[in-house]
Amino acid sequence: MRLIRWETGIPIVVFLGLSTLAWIGWRQDVRVAESAIQDNNRLLAAAVGDRLAAYIKERANDLNSLRQARFAGMMSNGDQFHLRAEGLRANHPEFGTITWIDSHGTVKWSVGQNGRDQFTGTDIGALPVRIRLLAEARASETAVLSPVMKILDSNLGIEIVLAVPKAGQPDGYLAVGLKGSSLIINAVPAAYRNSYNVVFSESGRDIAVSDGSPRRLTGLHVRRIMQRSFTVHVWPSSRAKIARHYQAAMLGFLGNMAMATIVGSVLFVAIRQRGQALRRSEERKGIADALHVSEKRLMDIVEESPWAIIEHSPATGIIDVNPAAEKLYKLSKLEMIGHQPAEWIHPEDLERTMRRLRMEGSGKAAPYFENRNIDKDGGIHYMRWTGARRLDAQGNVTGVISFGLDITAEAEVSEARERLLKDEQLLIERLWALNDLARNLRTTFDRTNLYQFAVRAVSTILSGRMCAILLFDFASRELEVVEAANMPDSIGRTGLFARGTRFRMDDAAFGENAGLSIQRPVHDIRELQGRRVEALADAGIKSRAMVPIIVDSAVAGFITLYSNSESVPAALPHELEFVQGVAEHLALALTNSRLYFDLKNAYTQLHDAQSQIVQMEKLRAIGEMASGIAHDFNNSLAAVLGYAELLESECLEGKAKQYLRQIQKAAGDATNTVRRIQGYTRRVPEPGSSSRVYLNAMVNESIALTVHKWRDQAQSRGATVRIETDLGDADLHVQGHPSELREVLANLIFNAVDSIERDGEVLLKTAARSGSAIITVQDTGCGMTEEIRGRAFDPFFTTKGVEGSGLGLSVSYGIVGRHGGEIRASSVPGAGSTFEVLLPMAGGEPLEPIESSVRADTACRRALVIDDDEAVLDVIASLLRNLGTEVDVAGNGIEGIELMKHDNYEVLFTDLGMPGMSGREVAVSAKASVPGIKVVLLTGWGEKLRSTGDTPEGVDLILSKPVRMDDLRRALAIVCSAHPEVRPRNRP
Repeated sequence: MRLIRWETGIPIVVFLGLSTLAWIGWRQDVRVAESAIQDNNRLLAAAVGDRLAAYIKERANDLNSLRQARFAGMMSNGDQFHLRAEGLRANHPEFGTITWIDSHGTVKWSVGQNGRDQFTGTDIGALPVRIRLLAEARASETAVLSPVMKILDSNLGIEIVLAVPKAGQPDGYLAVGLKGSSLIINAVPAAYRNSYNVVFSESGRDIAVSDGSPRRLTGLHVRRIMQRSFTVHVWPSSRAKIARHYQAAMLGFLGNMAMATIVGSVLFVAIRQRGQALRRSEERKGIADALHVSEKRLMDIVEESPWAIIEHSPATGIIDVNPAAEKLYKLSKLEMIGHQPAEWIHPEDLERTMRRLRMEGSGKAAPYFENRNIDKDGGIHYMRWTGARRLDAQGNVTGVISFGLDITAEAEVSEARERLLKDEQLLIERLWALNDLARNLRTTFDRTNLYQFAVRAVSTILSGRMCAILLFDFASRELEVVEAANMPDSIGRTGLFARGTRFRMDDAAFGENAGLSIQRPVHDIRELQGRRVEALADAGIKSRAMVPIIVDSAVAGFITLYSNSESVPAALPHELEFVQGVAEHLALALTNSRLYFDLKNAYTQLHDAQSQIVQMEKLRAIGEMASGIAHDFNNSLAAVLGYAELLESECLEGKAKQYLRQIQKAAGDATNTVRRIQGYTRRVPEPGSSSRVYLNAMVNESIALTVHKWRDQAQSRGATVRIETDLGDADLHVQGHPSELREVLANLIFNAVDSIERDGEVLLKTAARSGSAIITVQDTGCGMTEEIRGRAFDPFFTTKGVEGSGLGLSVSYGIVGRHGGEIRASSVPGAGSTFEVLLPMAGGEPLEPIESSVRADTACRRALVIDDDEAVLDVIASLLRNLGTEVDVAGNGIEGIELMKHDNYEVLFTDLGMPGMSGREVAVSAKASVPGIKVVLLTGWGEKLRSTGDTPEGVDLILSKPVRMDDLRRALAIVCSAHPEVRPRNRP
């Protein structure tokens, strides 16, 4: 019975024990299955997180390409933006809405699923979350990521925003919305999309959910993307997929239970069989051997791993390292064991690295971490770490195993890319500044504005540096400050850079070859010599750089840069290249400015010359007309004066004789008026009246001669006029006709007095300048408009109404012209006028006056008079007869020549202009027909012929109509004189 109970109890105990072991094994298998599911899910979550980060960064790069297009001016309007944005959506249909937001926070252009500009006009600035997002983008040089939010098309997702600066100020913002569905599509590998559920979330808020709600056996991964942390959850999409992982455990459990039953049934046989125990012992040994092989395989993996693996604890330091770690730190395992990892961490990363290690020890660390490590030789390695806790059999934390990958090459590439992006942006900003400068320089030719534009362009790009433009005077070797900017108050108060400041080039230590190339910056200005340099150093300036402005292959000036900081140089080499571009643009603008003003001056000179030619042509035309009128008047006046003298010679007495004298006086005045009309266009001075004229004496004489007339005129209209003089050298003189020059001065005085309405002053000045004697008449009267000034010298033009003849200034213009001079007028309405008379200074002895006294004791006894005007013919013949001369008359030249064939005449008086045969032809024929005959040309053109020296062939004397009896008596005495040493003159 005891044997039976023992054999029965043993199987029962064994059965219960095996059942318990089967249940424990089943539970262990279930945990292993769940752990495998979670490990798989974690790996998938990490892969999804990496793809999500790469996808978002790619979209940020796409947005950066739009910014570069904006910098380059290829996205300056809506059409260009739509074209590029639609191109991005064509390549990436999963894009949400792409928008351009102006600097005020308003959507200006947009492209989305529903076409163009659906959201144009939307005020982004009215939304608090987006206000913060725009501020973050404005403060960052790279794209920023929004929290989970509803994007513009009302889908839940995230937005990428990128600020676009211009000249240091925000030009606007680029934004793209990424819908949650697009994140799922692009982040989850295609092979897993239908097998697993995925949720992206930030701060507990889901961004996108693929499917399903239960999150059992979820794989978790935290990923840091663009300064934001995203959590990725991944789990199988159906319970059937999970059940497959449990089938092996269930089958094992059922097999173990069946085994327990069988073992219990046959245990009594097994107990008795020693061989069965030995087999079980061998099985256990095989399991131990398999475990050893597994451990060896794991060690081989650790030894061959490219990752640096370090096991360490806070208490004991480093416990073990693999060969990759030894190679990384260039230390052996023995040199590292017992030391803390902190000994090889970069000081700037030490604090956050130790915080990370503490978090790994507590199991709260994120999957990945990056820092800088230092090897034995001081080399820096950029590392990406992940780690796990090491537990003992009781579950206590004994240390941390860290796995590190050397990403130095990747970090260096990233830094190089960032540097290239910054350099590219800086280059675009400088190109933009040069384009703005070129546009501004084309808008003006004013040099002051050109200098201001150039200084503004340099100051915008090189902020913090002082800038000044110095012009170079080659003759004096001096520099002049024409513009300066960014000067602090302490330097501005010194006046070193005040506009117009001049100083010697040597004092500034520029050097003789300063203009040949860009001067490299002088980092310590006290190394230079010169008073200007010492003053700059005393004012606090530390360094200097300069770029020459080359105009027409010569140095026209310099753009100079200064810094008052020891840490910031005046300019770096690449900055000097930008300033050189500014200098080249400025040099071209200065050349254009010079050409423009040269052309303008040439045009002004041409216009003045044309005005003078027009004025001369006016005078010539009026002179021709005046000469014709004078000729007719002279003929009429010749008859009047002749008959009056004839009547007077009849010995009339009383009132009749008095009336005849009044007639002669009036006719004489009319004759003088006609001569004045002829005189204002005369180009050649009248012979016999030129002498030396002293200007100071002439001014005083003119004032004395006119004082009664202009004083009475001024007082008659209630005005008080003072005449002042400012006379120069008393010996200042010209060669000319005193009476004509006095007439010029009198006309100018009368005009000046007439322009003063109430009280005023007239100033007369004499001076010498550039070989000319100058008489200036300046008044404080009403002045002239530009239109009146342009017509002031026109004949018969007057502003005095019926009181003026319009001949005063035109006659003066002609007189000055005949003397080889020039008369100029300038005026400001309401502020008076100034007239300048410029005359050539006398260069030798004065001309001797022509002797006009001749003996009059002889006269011709027989004369012939030819004239087509019957009245003139009759009066000339009567006057000659009264002088005791026998006279024959002829009405034309042909008739006169015929008379000379039958009679012997001593003298011939002939008119110039006659029908059929002119006076010139008559004179030639008379000399040929009657040898020794004297020819007197009697004409109304006498003044013109004398002024031009045009004495016709065969003419011995010219008389101007009208003539008086004394003129005829003197003419007979000259041509018929018995004294041959007395030469005939062209004046009676």
